[in-house]
Amino acid sequence: MFEKFALCTCALGFFMAFPLMVLGRARPANFWLGLFVFSVSCACLAEVALSIGLYRRYPSCAGVFDWPVAAIAPSYYCYVRILTASSPWRSQAIHFLPTILFSAALFLPRFLFPYLQEGEQQFFHVARVIGAAIPLLIGLNLVYAVAVLYRLKQFRAGLQEVYSSTQGRDLQWLTWLTIVIVALLATWVLDCILGGVWTWGLELGRIALLYFVGWYGLRQTPVFTAQDLGTASQAAVTVVSGDELEKSKYSRSGMTEPARQLIGARLAKRNQLNKDYLENDLKLPELADRIGTSSHLLSQYLNQELQCTFFEYINGLRVAEVQRLMQEASNATRSLLDLATAAGFNSKSHFNASFRKVTGTTPSAWRQAHANLSDVGFKIAEIRA
Repeated sequence: MFEKFALCTCALGFFMAFPLMVLGRARPANFWLGLFVFSVSCACLAEVALSIGLYRRYPSCAGVFDWPVAAIAPSYYCYVRILTASSPWRSQAIHFLPTILFSAALFLPRFLFPYLQEGEQQFFHVARVIGAAIPLLIGLNLVYAVAVLYRLKQFRAGLQEVYSSTQGRDLQWLTWLTIVIVALLATWVLDCILGGVWTWGLELGRIALLYFVGWYGLRQTPVFTAQDLGTASQAAVTVVSGDELEKSKYSRSGMTEPARQLIGARLAKRNQLNKDYLENDLKLPELADRIGTSSHLLSQYLNQELQCTFFEYINGLRVAEVQRLMQEASNATRSLLDLATAAGFNSKSHFNASFRKVTGTTPSAWRQAHANLSDVGFKIAEIRA
Protein backbone atom coordinates (compact mmCIF):
# COMPACT_ATOMS: atom_id res chain seq x y z
CA MET A 1 0.00 0.00 0.00
CA PHE A 2 2.80 2.40 0.94
CA GLU A 3 4.63 1.71 -2.33
CA LYS A 4 1.54 2.44 -4.45
CA PHE A 5 0.89 5.69 -2.62
CA ALA A 6 4.54 6.71 -3.00
CA LEU A 7 4.48 5.89 -6.72
CA CYS A 8 1.42 8.13 -7.16
CA THR A 9 3.34 10.89 -5.42
CA CYS A 10 6.28 10.36 -7.80
CA ALA A 11 3.99 10.42 -10.84
CA LEU A 12 2.43 13.69 -9.71
CA GLY A 13 5.86 15.19 -9.10
CA PHE A 14 7.23 14.21 -12.52
CA PHE A 15 4.02 15.42 -14.16
CA MET A 16 4.66 18.87 -12.62
CA ALA A 17 8.45 18.93 -13.00
CA PHE A 18 9.03 18.41 -16.70
CA PRO A 19 6.62 21.10 -18.02
CA LEU A 20 8.14 23.53 -15.54
CA MET A 21 11.66 22.82 -16.70
CA VAL A 22 10.71 23.00 -20.37
CA LEU A 23 9.00 26.36 -19.86
CA GLY A 24 12.04 27.68 -18.00
CA ARG A 25 13.11 29.81 -20.97
CA ALA A 26 10.07 32.04 -20.68
CA ARG A 27 10.18 32.16 -16.88
CA PRO A 28 13.65 31.14 -15.61
CA ALA A 29 12.41 30.68 -12.04
CA ASN A 30 10.23 27.81 -13.26
CA PHE A 31 13.29 25.79 -14.28
CA TRP A 32 14.65 25.77 -10.73
CA LEU A 33 11.22 25.03 -9.30
CA GLY A 34 10.89 22.13 -11.75
CA LEU A 35 14.33 20.81 -10.77
CA PHE A 36 13.33 21.00 -7.10
CA VAL A 37 10.11 19.04 -7.73
CA PHE A 38 12.03 16.51 -9.88
CA SER A 39 14.59 15.99 -7.09
CA VAL A 40 11.90 15.45 -4.45
CA SER A 41 10.14 12.95 -6.73
CA CYS A 42 13.40 11.05 -7.31
CA ALA A 43 14.00 10.87 -3.56
CA CYS A 44 10.57 9.30 -3.17
CA LEU A 45 11.21 6.89 -6.05
CA ALA A 46 14.57 5.86 -4.56
CA GLU A 47 12.83 4.83 -1.35
CA VAL A 48 10.30 2.77 -3.32
CA ALA A 49 13.09 1.07 -5.29
CA LEU A 50 14.84 0.13 -2.06
CA SER A 51 11.60 -0.97 -0.38
CA ILE A 52 10.52 -3.36 -3.16
CA GLY A 53 14.03 -4.78 -3.53
CA LEU A 54 14.66 -3.36 -7.02
CA TYR A 55 18.26 -2.45 -6.21
CA ARG A 56 19.02 -5.94 -4.90
CA ARG A 57 17.51 -7.66 -7.93
CA TYR A 58 19.20 -5.27 -10.36
CA PRO A 59 22.39 -4.04 -8.63
CA SER A 60 23.53 -2.13 -11.71
CA CYS A 61 20.54 0.19 -11.17
CA ALA A 62 21.51 0.93 -7.57
CA GLY A 63 21.73 4.69 -6.99
CA VAL A 64 20.03 5.67 -10.24
CA PHE A 65 17.25 7.47 -8.38
CA ASP A 66 19.39 8.65 -5.45
CA TRP A 67 21.78 11.17 -6.97
CA PRO A 68 19.17 13.97 -7.45
CA VAL A 69 18.57 13.99 -3.68
CA ALA A 70 21.65 16.20 -3.31
CA ALA A 71 20.03 18.76 -5.65
CA ILE A 72 16.89 19.34 -3.52
CA ALA A 73 18.32 22.10 -1.33
CA PRO A 74 20.42 23.89 -4.01
CA SER A 75 17.57 23.96 -6.55
CA TYR A 76 15.16 25.36 -3.96
CA TYR A 77 17.67 28.04 -2.98
CA CYS A 78 18.24 28.96 -6.63
CA TYR A 79 14.48 29.28 -7.11
CA VAL A 80 14.21 31.69 -4.17
CA ARG A 81 17.27 33.58 -5.36
CA ILE A 82 15.96 34.17 -8.87
CA LEU A 83 12.59 35.34 -7.52
CA THR A 84 14.20 37.88 -5.22
CA ALA A 85 16.94 39.13 -7.55
CA SER A 86 18.28 38.77 -11.06
CA SER A 87 20.74 35.86 -10.99
CA PRO A 88 22.31 34.44 -14.20
CA TRP A 89 22.30 30.64 -14.27
CA ARG A 90 26.11 30.52 -14.42
CA SER A 91 26.33 32.11 -10.98
CA GLN A 92 24.12 29.31 -9.63
CA ALA A 93 26.32 26.44 -10.85
CA ILE A 94 28.54 26.44 -7.75
CA HIS A 95 25.57 25.36 -5.62
CA PHE A 96 25.45 22.02 -7.43
CA LEU A 97 28.98 20.97 -6.55
CA PRO A 98 27.65 18.66 -3.77
CA THR A 99 25.33 17.03 -6.33
CA ILE A 100 28.26 16.39 -8.67
CA LEU A 101 30.43 14.99 -5.86
CA PHE A 102 27.63 12.76 -4.59
CA SER A 103 26.96 11.43 -8.11
CA ALA A 104 30.67 10.81 -8.67
CA ALA A 105 30.92 8.89 -5.38
CA LEU A 106 27.94 6.73 -6.37
CA PHE A 107 28.94 5.82 -9.90
CA LEU A 108 32.60 6.58 -10.70
CA PRO A 109 34.23 3.91 -8.48
CA ARG A 110 31.98 1.27 -10.06
CA PHE A 111 33.66 1.96 -13.42
CA LEU A 112 37.20 2.39 -12.11
CA PHE A 113 37.50 -0.64 -9.83
CA PRO A 114 36.77 -4.10 -11.28
CA TYR A 115 35.71 -5.66 -7.96
CA LEU A 116 32.85 -3.14 -7.69
CA GLN A 117 31.42 -4.28 -11.01
CA GLU A 118 30.05 -7.46 -9.43
CA GLY A 119 26.33 -7.34 -8.68
CA GLU A 120 26.32 -7.53 -4.88
CA GLN A 121 29.37 -5.28 -4.59
CA GLN A 122 27.64 -2.56 -6.59
CA PHE A 123 24.68 -2.63 -4.23
CA PHE A 124 26.83 -2.55 -1.09
CA HIS A 125 28.97 0.26 -2.50
CA VAL A 126 25.90 2.41 -3.10
CA ALA A 127 24.57 1.58 0.38
CA ARG A 128 27.89 2.64 1.97
CA VAL A 129 28.05 5.92 0.02
CA ILE A 130 24.45 6.83 0.86
CA GLY A 131 24.97 5.94 4.52
CA ALA A 132 28.01 8.21 4.71
CA ALA A 133 26.29 10.99 2.77
CA ILE A 134 23.05 11.14 4.77
CA PRO A 135 24.41 13.29 7.67
CA LEU A 136 26.10 15.61 5.16
CA LEU A 137 22.92 15.96 3.09
CA ILE A 138 20.85 16.70 6.21
CA GLY A 139 23.35 19.39 7.18
CA LEU A 140 23.29 20.77 3.63
CA ASN A 141 19.50 21.05 3.70
CA LEU A 142 19.55 22.88 7.02
CA VAL A 143 22.23 25.31 5.82
CA TYR A 144 20.24 26.13 2.71
CA ALA A 145 17.05 26.55 4.73
CA VAL A 146 18.79 29.18 6.86
CA ALA A 147 20.19 30.81 3.70
CA VAL A 148 16.69 31.00 2.20
CA LEU A 149 15.22 32.61 5.33
CA TYR A 150 18.09 35.11 5.43
CA ARG A 151 17.62 35.96 1.77
CA LEU A 152 13.88 36.47 2.27
CA LYS A 153 14.67 38.83 5.13
CA GLN A 154 16.91 40.87 2.82
CA PHE A 155 14.28 40.77 0.13
CA ARG A 156 11.54 42.16 2.40
CA ALA A 157 13.86 44.93 3.56
CA GLY A 158 14.36 45.86 -0.09
CA LEU A 159 10.61 45.77 -0.73
CA GLN A 160 10.05 48.51 1.82
CA GLU A 161 12.49 50.77 -0.01
CA VAL A 162 10.53 50.56 -3.26
CA TYR A 163 6.87 49.83 -2.54
CA SER A 164 4.28 51.50 -0.36
CA SER A 165 2.38 48.21 -0.12
CA THR A 166 4.04 44.80 0.11
CA GLN A 167 0.82 42.82 -0.11
CA GLY A 168 1.19 40.01 -2.66
CA ARG A 169 4.91 40.75 -3.00
CA ASP A 170 6.47 39.64 0.28
CA LEU A 171 6.74 35.93 -0.72
CA GLN A 172 5.49 34.90 2.70
CA TRP A 173 4.46 31.57 1.22
CA LEU A 174 8.14 30.75 0.68
CA THR A 175 8.79 31.18 4.40
CA TRP A 176 6.04 28.66 5.13
CA LEU A 177 7.33 26.35 2.38
CA THR A 178 10.80 26.43 3.94
CA ILE A 179 9.31 25.46 7.30
CA VAL A 180 7.39 22.62 5.62
CA ILE A 181 10.60 21.35 3.98
CA VAL A 182 12.47 21.35 7.30
CA ALA A 183 9.52 19.58 8.95
CA LEU A 184 9.56 16.95 6.18
CA LEU A 185 13.28 16.47 6.71
CA ALA A 186 12.66 15.82 10.42
CA THR A 187 9.81 13.45 9.54
CA TRP A 188 12.09 11.56 7.16
CA VAL A 189 14.68 11.09 9.91
CA LEU A 190 11.99 9.82 12.31
CA ASP A 191 10.65 7.53 9.59
CA CYS A 192 14.11 6.00 9.11
CA ILE A 193 14.41 5.40 12.86
CA LEU A 194 10.87 4.50 13.90
CA GLY A 195 8.82 3.81 10.77
CA GLY A 196 5.12 3.21 11.34
CA VAL A 197 3.02 6.35 11.46
CA TRP A 198 5.99 8.48 10.44
CA THR A 199 6.07 6.71 7.06
CA TRP A 200 2.54 7.84 6.30
CA GLY A 201 3.28 11.26 7.73
CA LEU A 202 6.18 11.56 5.30
CA GLU A 203 4.10 10.52 2.29
CA LEU A 204 1.20 12.82 3.17
CA GLY A 205 3.70 15.60 3.76
CA ARG A 206 5.18 15.12 0.29
CA ILE A 207 1.74 15.30 -1.29
CA ALA A 208 1.06 18.49 0.67
CA LEU A 209 4.44 19.88 -0.47
CA LEU A 210 3.66 19.23 -4.15
CA TYR A 211 0.21 20.78 -3.76
CA PHE A 212 1.73 23.81 -2.03
CA VAL A 213 4.31 24.23 -4.79
CA GLY A 214 1.71 23.76 -7.49
CA TRP A 215 -0.75 26.24 -5.99
CA TYR A 216 1.70 29.06 -5.30
CA GLY A 217 4.80 28.36 -7.35
CA LEU A 218 3.17 27.94 -10.75
CA ARG A 219 1.59 31.39 -10.50
CA GLN A 220 4.54 33.23 -8.96
CA THR A 221 6.51 35.73 -11.01
CA PRO A 222 9.59 37.78 -10.02
CA VAL A 223 8.48 40.65 -7.79
CA PHE A 224 10.92 43.39 -8.72
CA THR A 225 10.84 45.00 -12.13
CA ALA A 226 14.13 45.88 -13.84
CA GLN A 227 13.54 49.52 -12.88
CA ASP A 228 13.06 48.70 -9.20
CA LEU A 229 15.71 46.01 -8.76
CA GLY A 230 18.76 48.24 -8.27
CA THR A 231 17.21 50.38 -5.54
CA ALA A 232 15.73 47.38 -3.75
CA SER A 233 18.85 45.23 -3.74
CA GLN A 234 21.02 48.09 -2.46
CA ALA A 235 18.48 48.84 0.24
CA ALA A 236 18.33 45.22 1.34
CA VAL A 237 22.10 45.07 1.80
CA THR A 238 22.04 48.31 3.77
CA VAL A 239 19.27 47.31 6.14
CA VAL A 240 20.83 43.98 7.01
CA SER A 241 24.48 44.99 7.12
CA GLY A 242 24.58 48.15 9.22
CA ASP A 243 25.92 51.71 9.27
CA GLU A 244 29.21 51.17 7.45
CA LEU A 245 27.45 49.86 4.38
CA GLU A 246 24.96 52.72 4.70
CA LYS A 247 27.85 55.13 4.21
CA SER A 248 29.38 53.22 1.32
CA LYS A 249 26.00 52.83 -0.36
CA TYR A 250 25.63 56.59 -0.76
CA SER A 251 29.31 57.51 -1.04
CA ARG A 252 28.97 58.35 -4.75
CA SER A 253 25.33 59.35 -4.83
CA GLY A 254 25.89 63.00 -5.76
CA MET A 255 23.62 64.27 -2.97
CA THR A 256 24.49 67.89 -2.11
CA GLU A 257 23.00 70.23 0.46
CA PRO A 258 21.03 72.22 -2.17
CA ALA A 259 19.72 68.92 -3.60
CA ARG A 260 18.75 67.77 -0.12
CA GLN A 261 16.80 70.95 0.53
CA LEU A 262 15.17 70.86 -2.90
CA ILE A 263 13.99 67.27 -2.48
CA GLY A 264 12.55 68.07 0.96
CA ALA A 265 10.72 71.15 -0.33
CA ARG A 266 9.31 69.33 -3.35
CA LEU A 267 8.16 66.42 -1.22
CA ALA A 268 6.36 68.75 1.19
CA LYS A 269 4.69 70.63 -1.65
CA ARG A 270 3.73 67.43 -3.42
CA ASN A 271 2.18 65.98 -0.27
CA GLN A 272 0.18 69.15 0.33
CA LEU A 273 -1.15 69.65 -3.20
CA ASN A 274 -1.24 66.23 -4.85
CA LYS A 275 -1.30 63.73 -1.99
CA ASP A 276 0.33 60.95 -3.99
CA TYR A 277 0.25 58.72 -0.92
CA LEU A 278 -3.49 58.23 -1.48
CA GLU A 279 -2.58 55.92 -4.40
CA ASN A 280 -2.71 52.43 -2.93
CA ASP A 281 0.24 51.02 -4.92
CA LEU A 282 2.58 53.99 -5.14
CA LYS A 283 6.24 53.11 -5.91
CA LEU A 284 9.45 54.93 -5.14
CA PRO A 285 10.46 55.42 -8.82
CA GLU A 286 7.04 56.95 -9.56
CA LEU A 287 7.28 59.48 -6.73
CA ALA A 288 10.90 60.28 -7.57
CA ASP A 289 9.95 61.01 -11.17
CA ARG A 290 7.12 63.31 -10.06
CA ILE A 291 9.38 65.47 -7.90
CA GLY A 292 12.14 65.51 -10.52
CA THR A 293 14.85 63.41 -8.88
CA SER A 294 16.28 59.89 -9.08
CA SER A 295 15.07 56.89 -7.11
CA HIS A 296 18.50 56.62 -5.52
CA LEU A 297 18.53 60.22 -4.25
CA LEU A 298 14.98 60.02 -2.94
CA SER A 299 15.81 56.79 -1.13
CA GLN A 300 18.89 58.44 0.37
CA TYR A 301 16.87 61.45 1.51
CA LEU A 302 14.28 59.26 3.24
CA ASN A 303 16.88 56.99 4.86
CA GLN A 304 19.25 59.70 6.07
CA GLU A 305 17.06 62.75 6.65
CA LEU A 306 13.80 61.18 7.78
CA GLN A 307 15.30 57.93 9.14
CA CYS A 308 12.68 55.76 7.45
CA THR A 309 12.07 53.59 4.44
CA PHE A 310 9.78 54.56 1.58
CA PHE A 311 7.20 52.09 2.95
CA GLU A 312 7.28 53.70 6.41
CA TYR A 313 7.18 57.23 4.98
CA ILE A 314 4.14 56.69 2.75
CA ASN A 315 2.20 54.68 5.29
CA GLY A 316 2.94 57.25 7.99
CA LEU A 317 1.27 59.85 5.77
CA ARG A 318 -1.65 57.51 5.21
CA VAL A 319 -2.09 56.98 8.95
CA ALA A 320 -2.10 60.77 9.46
CA GLU A 321 -4.75 61.05 6.74
CA VAL A 322 -6.93 58.43 8.46
CA GLN A 323 -6.58 60.30 11.76
CA ARG A 324 -7.66 63.51 10.06
CA LEU A 325 -10.66 61.78 8.50
CA MET A 326 -11.65 60.24 11.84
CA GLN A 327 -11.86 63.68 13.45
CA GLU A 328 -14.20 65.09 10.83
CA ALA A 329 -17.84 65.01 11.93
CA SER A 330 -18.98 64.06 8.44
CA ASN A 331 -17.09 60.76 8.73
CA ALA A 332 -18.57 59.69 12.05
CA THR A 333 -20.65 56.91 10.50
CA ARG A 334 -18.03 55.68 8.02
CA SER A 335 -16.28 52.39 8.81
CA LEU A 336 -12.58 52.24 9.58
CA LEU A 337 -11.97 50.15 6.48
CA ASP A 338 -13.72 52.76 4.36
CA LEU A 339 -11.53 55.51 5.82
CA ALA A 340 -8.40 53.38 5.39
CA THR A 341 -9.21 52.74 1.73
CA ALA A 342 -9.79 56.45 1.18
CA ALA A 343 -6.34 57.13 2.69
CA GLY A 344 -4.55 54.74 0.32
CA PHE A 345 -4.45 51.46 2.24
CA ASN A 346 -5.37 48.41 0.17
CA SER A 347 -6.07 45.89 2.94
CA LYS A 348 -7.35 45.82 6.51
CA SER A 349 -4.32 43.94 7.83
CA HIS A 350 -1.90 46.41 6.22
CA PHE A 351 -3.86 49.32 7.69
CA ASN A 352 -4.07 47.86 11.22
CA ALA A 353 -0.35 46.99 11.31
CA SER A 354 0.72 50.43 10.04
CA PHE A 355 -1.63 52.32 12.35
CA ARG A 356 -0.48 50.41 15.41
CA LYS A 357 3.18 50.92 14.52
CA VAL A 358 2.75 54.68 14.12
CA THR A 359 0.38 55.39 17.04
CA GLY A 360 1.00 52.50 19.42
CA THR A 361 -2.71 51.68 19.55
CA THR A 362 -5.44 50.19 17.39
CA PRO A 363 -7.52 52.32 14.98
CA SER A 364 -10.74 51.60 16.85
CA ALA A 365 -9.20 52.53 20.22
CA TRP A 366 -7.75 55.75 18.79
CA ARG A 367 -11.07 56.66 17.21
CA GLN A 368 -12.97 55.96 20.42
CA ALA A 369 -10.55 58.04 22.52
CA HIS A 370 -10.74 61.03 20.20
CA ALA A 371 -14.48 60.68 19.80
CA ASN A 372 -14.81 60.90 23.60
CA LEU A 373 -12.60 63.99 23.68
CA SER A 374 -14.70 65.59 20.96
CA ASP A 375 -17.89 64.84 22.91
CA VAL A 376 -16.44 66.39 26.08
CA GLY A 377 -15.34 69.48 24.18
CA PHE A 378 -18.78 69.83 22.63
CA LYS A 379 -20.54 69.54 26.00
CA ILE A 380 -18.21 72.13 27.63
CA ALA A 381 -18.85 74.54 24.79
CA GLU A 382 -22.59 73.93 25.13
CA ILE A 383 -22.52 74.61 28.91
CA ARG A 384 -20.55 77.81 28.46
CA ALA A 385 -23.02 78.97 25.86
